[in-house]
Amino acid sequence: MHGNAHLNYLEAQVLTAAPQKLRLLLIEGALRHGRAAREHCLANRIWDGGESLTRCHEIVHELVAGLRREEAAELVAQVGGLYAYISRLISTAHLRRDLTSLDEALALLEHERETWSLVCRQLGESHQGAGPTLPSSAGERLSLNA
Repeated sequence: MHGNAHLNYLEAQVLTAAPQKLRLLLIEGALRHGRAAREHCLANRIWDGGESLTRCHEIVHELVAGLRREEAAELVAQVGGLYAYISRLISTAHLRRDLTSLDEALALLEHERETWSLVCRQLGESHQGAGPTLPSSAGERLSLNA
């Protein structure tokens, strides 16, 4: 019964979430599965580690599929390239049981989680003005409304 309540809560959270919150939830899911894969690999639970890596990989593909290529094409191309790189790292980790590649993928996903947490906070605080900004990897700030 407790598990059912958790699933109902999660379903309600997803169905009512704004697009940026959904992206954050996906990133957090990828991190959760990636971290679980790391723990399974360290404990020599190869099958479980592979399952977790597969799920992490699937979520990264969902992140790519959710990119709106018709809006902010240059930014979308950069983010798509980042997700493609993360996907390759996860594949390498899976095929070679390479924790270094997995750790790099997790670090990049953590950076994405921090970025999208900031976006969600900014959108929650203010819907006025020029709109929130998204920090880029180069340290500049990009407007989400541009």
